[in-house]
Amino acid sequence: MSVAKIKNLQNIYQRVLEEIKVNKNIPIKICKVIKSPMVLGFWNPILLLPDIDYSKKHLQMILRHEAIHIKRRDILYKTLVLLARAVHWFNPFVHIMSVEANKDVELSCDAAVVKNQNVDYRKDYSEAILMSVYSGNRSKAVFSTYFGGGKKMLKKRFASLFDLRKKKKGVISLILVVLLIGIMGLCISCSKTAEAGDETKNRVDENHKTGAESDGNTGAEGKRTIVYENKVLGFSLELPDEWEDRYVVEEWENSIGFFSKKVYQQYNGMGLLFTIVRDVGELITEQDMQQAPQMQQILLQGNGYTYYIRWPSDVQSPMEEELSDDYMAMSRQVSKVAKSISLLGDEKPKASNEGFKVVGSSFFTVEIPDNWDIKQEALSEPRWYIYDETGKGDVGAIVLVPYDFDGKSEGKYKDSYGEVPVLLYDDETLRGATIFFDVKRVDKDIIDKIKNSFKFVSGPFNVVDLQTQGEQYLARGGKKVFGKIEDFEMEKGEPVAVKINVMEFIPDGTGDNNPNGFRIEVLNKIETYPLDIGTQIVPLVPPNNSNYGFYEMPLLDSSFLKKYDNCKHFYYDFIIGSDGKVKIVFGRYVP
Repeated sequence: MSVAKIKNLQNIYQRVLEEIKVNKNIPIKICKVIKSPMVLGFWNPILLLPDIDYSKKHLQMILRHEAIHIKRRDILYKTLVLLARAVHWFNPFVHIMSVEANKDVELSCDAAVVKNQNVDYRKDYSEAILMSVYSGNRSKAVFSTYFGGGKKMLKKRFASLFDLRKKKKGVISLILVVLLIGIMGLCISCSKTAEAGDETKNRVDENHKTGAESDGNTGAEGKRTIVYENKVLGFSLELPDEWEDRYVVEEWENSIGFFSKKVYQQYNGMGLLFTIVRDVGELITEQDMQQAPQMQQILLQGNGYTYYIRWPSDVQSPMEEELSDDYMAMSRQVSKVAKSISLLGDEKPKASNEGFKVVGSSFFTVEIPDNWDIKQEALSEPRWYIYDETGKGDVGAIVLVPYDFDGKSEGKYKDSYGEVPVLLYDDETLRGATIFFDVKRVDKDIIDKIKNSFKFVSGPFNVVDLQTQGEQYLARGGKKVFGKIEDFEMEKGEPVAVKINVMEFIPDGTGDNNPNGFRIEVLNKIETYPLDIGTQIVPLVPPNNSNYGFYEMPLLDSSFLKKYDNCKHFYYDFIIGSDGKVKIVFGRYVP
């Protein structure tokens, strides 16, 4: 998608959020692997759109539908249903109720979208739903909203859309869910079931495990095992002997999925137990993993790759007791299976330059000489140092920077290497990076090979991406105000406006009065700006309060004020939109 289309999408999305009065800044991303719009994630939701050219009319309707899901916290509602279904997996009534409750969520959301609208609008909205379904993929996750549905569900949705009578908003289903959750505390489970549930919830805690050696007949505990080997992805797993002829493996480009065979065959692809994913690079961190909307964890790093497990985010077991029992019995053993992962062979990512190797993180891959290395010394900083292991030491660095919208970045980013850095930008992900080199110790030929091999990877949303959003606001007619927080205007315990003690930051070089190369002029002026819906703030984090946390981007709300009760002591850059509202606040370190 072009930069112009992304800007247009952002404008439409912002207007919809303001119209619906969503009080949180929800990121929106284009995702090529999905076929239908959805809001994904519980604690940090994100709106995903497929890479499809929607008409402006349909796009507004789709965004309105998803924004209503966000405003009403429907993912929380679906999570309660999921919890009830997980606890009462043995009760067919609960499974039936959960299906009906999820249908109610969509029907109620549809009703809110078309409320007070005429028949033509409802017809256009039904076309938007059909277009999403026609696009293909019907896979979905419970910790998400999903703009689609099966054939019966579509008939029900369309019938409801053209029923102009007033409807109750899913009250019956909601009452059933609440009652069921209350009854959950009174239910008595046998100890075997309780232990099994605990084991299923446990995440794999041992990273970098190479696995116990086995001849394929007996495992580490003396029990027979089945050795699964994937030579393409370069790893092996030990499976319990009782899994024989009970599992199905789907193999994809860089991952595999293990399924319960009975569920998979009878329910056309359901029954996912877990997924093992292999990504290029050993610089991927557990902190990166935790930003994903679904639960995942690193299992092993080696041969230039990171292997991690991803648990299914939705219920994969069916209502039938026999199939459900089979699935649950296998799922209780997934943790042990994951811990058995071992490297298979020594094949590494192939470099295009002779004498070079491929190194990667969650945000980039790059080729460097075989006797070099890259390390991220501080996980809180988007900076990776380049080392020449032959004795030359630190010879450069890679730093993530905001995307350049105005083409004025030349010479903007400085570093201790004393040369203009290599600037790289990606128009698809709207990300940027600078690569600094010590030109006295690095040949130009090596610099060119590193630069030409650099590729961006779609890693988690982080503080640099938020800086890019700030640049977008400025490019669309906004402004930046420097100063300190004087006070807040509060309504119902929440900040709704900020009073800024406006100052001017003047970088006029070193001198007797400003040895740091700048001075701050107090303008004796207080300006008040309203906070936009979902205004985010990037504070300077302890212990030194000199830099950002890579993923520390809280809302500027009462929770932030309570956690950062000394926020008035620091300097900030306030990003003001063209509408005069504060969009983002960035802490500014002043030594």
